[in-house]
Amino acid sequence: MKYLMILAAVTFLPACASQKAEQKVNEEVRQEPGVFNQQEIAERAHGLILNHPSLTDKQRNEMKVLFAEVYRKNILIRSDIGKLKGVLFKTLFNRDSKPAEMSVLKKRLLAANQGKMDLMLDALDKAVVILGKNGDPQQFERLFLEIDRVHASDK
Repeated sequence: MKYLMILAAVTFLPACASQKAEQKVNEEVRQEPGVFNQQEIAERAHGLILNHPSLTDKQRNEMKVLFAEVYRKNILIRSDIGKLKGVLFKTLFNRDSKPAEMSVLKKRLLAANQGKMDLMLDALDKAVVILGKNGDPQQFERLFLEIDRVHASDK
């Protein structure tokens, strides 16, 4: 019986912690102001990098370089996604198009979107390394997730 209670506690406690984390994230997302265009995203990111009180000059410079790199790569990916969508819709309405063409386009569109997500998650990992213990990784995680959310809404 004692082992059963321990097993129940070990199973129940992580579920509670996970649920609390989910609730906390939901609340933070709910309170986070929306961003609607690329310029606003860049301004907010730049402001966070320039004005974050716990960043050293080295961290600030590394974050600027990281942000510029991610921004540039994301623009290229978004351009590719836009082209793929254009061809996808033309193919959809073209009576002579083959199902195989649609399949290729869908796979490439999914791959491009996955590439965008991979870019954001890789940037997040790099930001956490740059920030180390002196930074607020959660603030930058919210920024990168917000950037990705806005790009998703641009589709």
